[in-house]
Amino acid sequence: MAGGLIFLFLTAVAISFLGNDLRVAAYDLGEPYTPAEWEKHAEETLNDILNRVPVKQRAKNIILFIGDGMGLPTIAAARILKGQLKGKYEIPLAFEKFPYTALSKTHSADRQVADSASTATAYLGGVKTNFGMSGMAAPYPFGKCGNDSEYEKNKVDSILTLAHKAGKSTGIVSTCRLTHASPSACYAHTADRDWESDADMVGVKGGCSDIAKQLIDDNKYIQVMMGGGRYKFLPRDYMDPEKKEPITSGRLDKRNLPEEWEKEKKDKNLKYKYVWNKGQFDAIDPKETDYVLGLFEPSHMQFDLDRDTSAAGEPSLAEMVEKSIKILKKNKNGFFLFVEGGKIDSAHHDTLAKKALYEALGLDKAVEAALKLVDLKETLVIATADHSISFQTLGYGTRNNSILDADNYLPQVGVPLNYSSHTGEDVAIYSIGPWAHLFQGSMEQTNIHHFMAYAACLGNYDYAAKAENCKGVNAATSLLPNQVIFWVVLISLFNFFCHL
Repeated sequence: MAGGLIFLFLTAVAISFLGNDLRVAAYDLGEPYTPAEWEKHAEETLNDILNRVPVKQRAKNIILFIGDGMGLPTIAAARILKGQLKGKYEIPLAFEKFPYTALSKTHSADRQVADSASTATAYLGGVKTNFGMSGMAAPYPFGKCGNDSEYEKNKVDSILTLAHKAGKSTGIVSTCRLTHASPSACYAHTADRDWESDADMVGVKGGCSDIAKQLIDDNKYIQVMMGGGRYKFLPRDYMDPEKKEPITSGRLDKRNLPEEWEKEKKDKNLKYKYVWNKGQFDAIDPKETDYVLGLFEPSHMQFDLDRDTSAAGEPSLAEMVEKSIKILKKNKNGFFLFVEGGKIDSAHHDTLAKKALYEALGLDKAVEAALKLVDLKETLVIATADHSISFQTLGYGTRNNSILDADNYLPQVGVPLNYSSHTGEDVAIYSIGPWAHLFQGSMEQTNIHHFMAYAACLGNYDYAAKAENCKGVNAATSLLPNQVIFWVVLISLFNFFCHL
C-alpha cells in the first residue's frame, strides 16, 4: 500500500516537471512564424484596412458593451486564455476584430482615477461628473440629497433615455446589481452611487429617491432589465424566493417593487415576465414577451466559474443578451441595449485573476451572441471599459506556459489593502457598424455618448444639419448652398419642358 502511494506521488511530481513540455506538444501556433508568413500576414491586414468602407447611414440600433475594469492588460490576458483553452497561443476576442479602435480618457471631474459611477455618467450621459455620482453633472455636490431646481438643472439624460424619446426600445443587462454604479447611470440621477435602496439612506434628508425606486417608478418604459440585486427591490424580512430565508437587508419602506412592476404591466395589458432563476428565464418566449424584469441574485450574480447552470441557477451573460435582443428588435424603430460584464471588476478587486479572465470571456461570448442576431449595416456595436484596474501580466514566461498556473514566485505585499484599486490609464474602445469610424484616436470618454447620439440621430443630433441621414435626409444634400439648389431645379425644369 505504501509503495503504491509513493509511486503515485513520484508520478505526480514527474508530470508536474514535464507539464510545460507536454503543453508545447499540444499547441498549434496558428500564426505566422517565418519571414514570408509574417509578410503575408501584414499584406492581408493592410488589404483589410485599405478596403474598409465606413458605413454612413443612420444607426437603427445601438449595443454598448462595458467590461467593468477591463483594461488592456485584462484584454490581452483573456485573449491568451481563450487561445490556450483551445490549444493555441491566443485567439482574439470578438470585439478585437472590430475595424475601428480608440483610446478613452477615464478620469472623473474631480479625480485622476475614477469610479464606475462617474465613468458611466461620462459614456452614457456625455459629461464628466464627480467621483461616486451617477446621472448628475459635476456642479451638483456629491452626497447632496435634494429634489429642487438645482437637482433638476443638473440631471443628465443618458443615451438610453434619448433612445426612448426617439421611440426605440431599451434594455439593461448586467452581471452586477441592476442598481449598481454602471447600470444605474442608464436611468438614475443620484449624488451618491451607494443610495441603491432606502435602507442605504438611513439618516439622509432632502427627499431624494433611492436608485431602485427610480428604476421602477420613473422608468416604466425600459423593456428589458436583467441582472442581480433582488434585495434592493424587496422589503426587509420578506422571504426570498430563491434562498428561502428572510431578507435581512431589504427595503425599509416595505415596498415590493417587483410586485408593483408586475401589477403596473398587468393593468396595462402588457406582455411581461418577472423571473429570478434560469428555468423561468428559459421559459420566456421573446415573441410573446415585451417586458422582462430578471433579478437572479440577492446581490451581484455569481461568477461564471461558480454559476449554477441548472434550472434553479441563473443564465449566462450571453444568454441574457440573446434573449434581450430578440425581444427588443421587434420594434421597427430600433433599440438601445446596455450590456455590462460587471464581475470582471469584482474579481480583480479581490485579486482573483482566473475568475476575472473567465468573466472577460463571458463578455466575449455575449458579443459573439449579439453579432449573430443583428445587421451591422444598421447596428452600431461598441465594446469598451469604464476604467482599468491593478492587473498586469508580468515576468518573462514562455508562450506555451499556462497563463494561470505558472509557478512563478509571488513577492510579499509591501502595502496590504482590503482590495485592489482602479487605475487611471486610458482604456480601449472597439466599434463596428454605422459611424463606427468616428471612434479613432485618443478622446474623452464623454465622446462615446455624443458619437452614439450622432450615429442614431438622437437628442441634439436629431436634425440633418448636424448628422447625416437623420429623418431620412442625407446631409450631403441638405447642406448644399442655395445657389446650387437653384441651378439643380432650373436644369430639371429645362429638361422637363424640352421633352414636352
